[in-house]
This record gives sequence, structure tokens and C-alpha cells, in this order.
Amino acid sequence: MGFLKEHWFGIIIGCWFFVLSLFVAVILIAPHQDAKNRGFVYCNQNFVEQISECNNANLCVVKAILYNTGCDITIIKQSFIDWLHYKHPYPWSGYIFDPEPLTDRSTYFDKDEIEEYLQEYPDTVQEMEKLKQLRKDLENAQNEESTN
Repeated sequence: MGFLKEHWFGIIIGCWFFVLSLFVAVILIAPHQDAKNRGFVYCNQNFVEQISECNNANLCVVKAILYNTGCDITIIKQSFIDWLHYKHPYPWSGYIFDPEPLTDRSTYFDKDEIEEYLQEYPDTVQEMEKLKQLRKDLENAQNEESTN
């Protein structure tokens, strides 16, 4: 009993770090791309969209991280519940699985069509780079206006 009285805080912090490390390991092991958007893929897509809409606002980024963590926990909880209801063979089957590969973009377009387009518009890559630079300039101008 004296051991618990002396080391209770360290035990709690140690348990918390163990659970956090396990959570991070599960997310790192899980597939990040899947054609059916199973597991953490849905959460990751939402996270990327939220971060891209934040425009470097710190509070928005923190909110997106917290929402993504909650989404990941929900996926883990739902997978465990599905396992209890015999929908999955293992508790981790809802987020650790063999991913279905994404369809190749070349299947949407014929190679002849792509070559024809590139012959007709050879400067497409340069135009995209110009548009990216214009977008960055516009964002910088908007940020300068908002700070003034």
C-alpha cells in the first residue's frame, strides 16, 4: 500500500503514456488509403480538408487535430462494438485490414486523349505553376490585409 501512496502519480502518467503510445502505433500501422474509405481513411480525408481551409489560423489547426483524434477514437470504438456484435472477427478488423487499391487515374482517360491534349496545350504544367504562384500571392495579400 505504501508503494501506491508514493508512486500513484507516476503510475497514472505511465498508464496514460502507454495508452497514448498504443493509440499512435495503431494509427501508424493502419492503412491510409483505401478505395472504400474504411478505417481511418475517412478521418484523414476530413482532417486534410479542414487543415487546408484553416489558412494558418492556429486555433483552427488545433480544432482540426482534436476533431481528427475524436474521429479516430470513434473508429476504434465502433470497431470494438462491431466485434462484440460478431460483425468482425477481431476487435481491430475495422481499422487494420488489407486495403483495396485505389483505381488508377489512367483508366479514366485514354492515353491517346492525353497525348492529344498535351500536343494541343503543351504549356499546361507551366500554367498550373503560374496559378499556384498567383494563389500564394493572393493568400499573402489577404493575410496582410487581415493583419492591418
